[in-house]
Amino acid sequence: MPDYFNTLDRPGALFVRRTADHAGIASSTAVADDGVLQVSVAPGAVYVLQAMIVYTASSAGDIKLGWAAPSGSSLTWTPCGLTTTTTTAAGSVRLPSKTLADTDIPGAVDVSTPVTALPTGLLVVGATAGLFKLQWAQGVSDLGATVVKAGSYLMLTRAA
Repeated sequence: MPDYFNTLDRPGALFVRRTADHAGIASSTAVADDGVLQVSVAPGAVYVLQAMIVYTASSAGDIKLGWAAPSGSSLTWTPCGLTTTTTTAAGSVRLPSKTLADTDIPGAVDVSTPVTALPTGLLVVGATAGLFKLQWAQGVSDLGATVVKAGSYLMLTRAA
């Protein structure tokens, strides 16, 4: 069971965190739902998205991030992650504007160096309740596994 709760000090906030590393994805660029980093959202609600995705990947594989939401929802977000040409964890950061239909590929250093992407955004849920989920895969198919690490989290704070 994921570590999921309504935060007591932030009414309307939904929080979930990964308490163990994912087994990893290798040789696949098809995004799939993360089995832990997902929360139930209310119909018609507006949420501020804040997340920290800690991951390891080869510099060839990187990580591809995206989101799934209930039908009729919209999302404007930025991945706030390293460039794909980075060679160190202190590399340049990109802040492109994305929508719910988009994915993005933050860079990685190597399979033994954890780095983070800090996605932020605004989610407007349509008339249907459901799950808001992180989706991810490798940015480029590579034999070295891309792994989302323990300590990664997803938080939605209700704004309206």
